[in-house]
Amino acid sequence: MMNEKGSFEPLDPVLNFTNDETSRIADLKTKIQTASEEFNTKYVLDAKYGQEQWDAWVAQADSLGVTELLEIYNAAQARYDSAQ
Repeated sequence: MMNEKGSFEPLDPVLNFTNDETSRIADLKTKIQTASEEFNTKYVLDAKYGQEQWDAWVAQADSLGVTELLEIYNAAQARYDSAQ
């Protein structure tokens, strides 16, 4: 039924990263994931955590390279889009 009506979503694009980008992504993701898991646990389990801690986390995430990571992915997406 899904095949007949063409109701499947298209697959996400496979982005190609340069060697430098791949290395940087690995570094950034490791730091960000570790810090985010720690924050998530505290945010859920500690009743004292609220907006102030969330704002601090947003600033910390940015200092860990979230913006740089997004820029890398956006650059890879732009290369993919220009090749289409």
